Amino acid sequence: MWSSWVAGVGALVWFVTFAALLAGSQFYTDDLLYLQQGARDHLTLGWLQVNSYGHFAPVFRLIYAVVARLGGVNWALAAAVLATLVLLLYVALAWFTTQLLGRRPAAIVVAVAGVTCIPALRTTLWMASGVQVIGGALCMTFCIAGFVAYVRSQRVAALAISVLSLVVGLVWQERPILTIGYLVLIRYLFFPPDWALGRRRTIVRDALMWAPYLVVIAGYLAYRLFVFDASPAPGTLRSAWSLLTSGFVRSYLPSLVGIRLDQNSGWFEPASILGALVLLGAFAALALTRRGVWRCVVFLLATYVANVAVQAAGRLGAHGADPIGYSRDLQYFVDPYLATIFALCLGAVLPRREPGALGRLVPGVAVLTAAVLAVVTTVSWTVVVRNNAQTGAHSYLNRAISELDATGPVDLVSLKVPASVAFSFVDPFTDQVQFLTIDKDLAQKIDPTSPRKVVLAADGSVMPVHPATLARSTDLGAARPVPGRKATLTRTASGLCMSGGASSAIKVPLPATAPLPGVGAFQLAYSSPHGAEIRVGTYTDSGRSMNQWWSTLPGGTDRTFLGRLDGEPGQGLLIVAVKPVQDLCIRSAWVGMLAVDTPDGCRVVDHVGAYTAEPADCSKGWPAQ
Repeated sequence: MWSSWVAGVGALVWFVTFAALLAGSQFYTDDLLYLQQGARDHLTLGWLQVNSYGHFAPVFRLIYAVVARLGGVNWALAAAVLATLVLLLYVALAWFTTQLLGRRPAAIVVAVAGVTCIPALRTTLWMASGVQVIGGALCMTFCIAGFVAYVRSQRVAALAISVLSLVVGLVWQERPILTIGYLVLIRYLFFPPDWALGRRRTIVRDALMWAPYLVVIAGYLAYRLFVFDASPAPGTLRSAWSLLTSGFVRSYLPSLVGIRLDQNSGWFEPASILGALVLLGAFAALALTRRGVWRCVVFLLATYVANVAVQAAGRLGAHGADPIGYSRDLQYFVDPYLATIFALCLGAVLPRREPGALGRLVPGVAVLTAAVLAVVTTVSWTVVVRNNAQTGAHSYLNRAISELDATGPVDLVSLKVPASVAFSFVDPFTDQVQFLTIDKDLAQKIDPTSPRKVVLAADGSVMPVHPATLARSTDLGAARPVPGRKATLTRTASGLCMSGGASSAIKVPLPATAPLPGVGAFQLAYSSPHGAEIRVGTYTDSGRSMNQWWSTLPGGTDRTFLGRLDGEPGQGLLIVAVKPVQDLCIRSAWVGMLAVDTPDGCRVVDHVGAYTAEPADCSKGWPAQ
């Protein structure tokens, strides 16, 4: 019966989490980078160990590769994976709480509280943080639960689960290294050795218990210190103190009462005060019924400081790092929230105190407080799901994917996704086509040979695109190979034909243009028996500006290819072969801007498809081949 209750509530947790992710989130910023790497890179052990913004995270990278290769840009699959991680965290918590609280409703309630808290929700809404933080947390919790089971029952299977969870956690992210500290505190504060067995026997027994953990930790530290290039950026004591205090007051305490404060909130908001009262009240209630509650307080303080120390040692010294900004990011407070649950539940093993009049009120007050917090958390859930950092990505990507799917084969001129979907620090993975075409179904909808040329506007809508011509050349007689790049040019009836190995390059001069008010674009009219992969850029006397991504030109006769320019047109186009090229015969080159029809008339768009004030003529067609 108990297992059925745990399973039923777990299924509900999975469904609610999955529904929230579908309703209010999408792939965001780092997700675009990891999905494209996971879809296109060769999967090797070396690839799994690649530094991921300072993290050693093979499991994290593997999950992205699986999602990208099975689902492409299918957010529903990613949401299912995230919901499953939350479910596994619930299972680990339920195992932990059941051991300490018994098979009582309170054990399930506490487990649910741990996985539905506002820090866990906010973290799960972003796949990058959800996979990393929730994944690490579930491994830590399984490790702790297994350890508690072992010290209570001496079952070797429980110890094996605990050690294995630590191993998996350490190849998921670095924070589970703190687990060994949790275990030491749990062992010697709450489950001290039985010295009645004899000093020598007790010491040997504990040494054998700790040995597998120490072997794992030693191996991990040796790899991190001497093999893996992590390049940590530790902050100063002042920045660490700011992170510690601001995070405690403005993130941790409000989260205890199911509230997420606004980013512009002050230091002492009502939610912070309520959180402090609830925390103090919980320990006071525990003190009314148990002796030695100081042990729980020491456990919570030590684990909170340790979690902050890991963050301060890894990130606060990075360029532009803001300790106050980090202190408002709830992904860093999932572990402190769970540590609070651990601390309070561990109080159940302390010696009982004969309850007085106040002590007899504790159960009723606890039930009432839990009910109020459940209501507040539910309301906060709706607010967080509706207004989160992924709201813009949810709207943009859902619209873009659905409209592209319904539109059919089009030549999508690839712009960049807006900052609401991904910030520029993940360039060049902000390219729309490069991201969308990791999805096999969408890749079939995007055809550079289609006469229907479109762009994605800044809101994700698919819009027909029109040329705003700046320069065009059908006489490419001035084109020249770039010295040292070993390209050969021959003139034939098909045009100016380029051949050469990878990195061979030519310059195609065009009439000079002024700086552009919108996104630049180029079009090549060409013929090629095998197609070509080229990187296009622009040049001036002082230098060059290359596109962040290469362009794949389909093979065939009398083709055109339209692409974005990441730099100003300058004096002409620079065409560089990404792979060996044979007989890429260019007949004409065009440079201009991209325009769309808007309610305010024909307007040039910028690099993310936003309308500019620059007018254009949308009645003109694309240059003839």
